[in-house]
Amino acid sequence: MADTILLGTRKGTVIIDRKAAGWRVRPIIHAGIPVCYATRDPRDGTLWASLTMLLASPTT
Repeated sequence: MADTILLGTRKGTVIIDRKAAGWRVRPIIHAGIPVCYATRDPRDGTLWASLTMLLASPTT
């Protein structure tokens, strides 16, 4: 089972970490911006997210 869950939502990116006592939700990243996709690069841990702006096309 993974120790981290990345969620792309209409409200931003949510990161949830598994700890010994349960799951911990971190503060929202990209708050207020819809996130289509989020992933972490296994080589160096970089977070990549596809953001959809209201007046622009999707960006990375």
